[in-house]
Amino acid sequence: MAKRMRRFTLTVGGQSVTGCRDLTIDDLSEYNRDKSDNDAVGDEVRMSEGPFDIAFEMLAEDSNVANGYVDAMVAVGKEITRSGASESSADVTYTFDQGHFNLGRSLNTDTPGRVRVTGQFKTCVKS
Repeated sequence: MAKRMRRFTLTVGGQSVTGCRDLTIDDLSEYNRDKSDNDAVGDEVRMSEGPFDIAFEMLAEDSNVANGYVDAMVAVGKEITRSGASESSADVTYTFDQGHFNLGRSLNTDTPGRVRVTGQFKTCVKS
């Protein structure tokens, strides 16, 4: 049985954002493996949770996505499971709180431009 992620929808502050693509989520939690006095190697311990870097692109500007602070963002992706000749999908929800967005522009000559969005959130809950 193989699982893959496919597509996502995005809401910011409870408002839907259209034309989003290529969402990336990076967990920047810190881990430590310091040893105690008599240990050759210490047990790995999670020292902090987050922050969580995010990045995505939009095909056009959206009034719900602007430079600055963001209270909440929710991304719902499809997790596709394939078994034999059939596949099924289930929603996977990522809920982010307390963050910010930085917007950039890509004004290409021969292809459609993009609005690049990067940011960081304090918490992320996957359900």
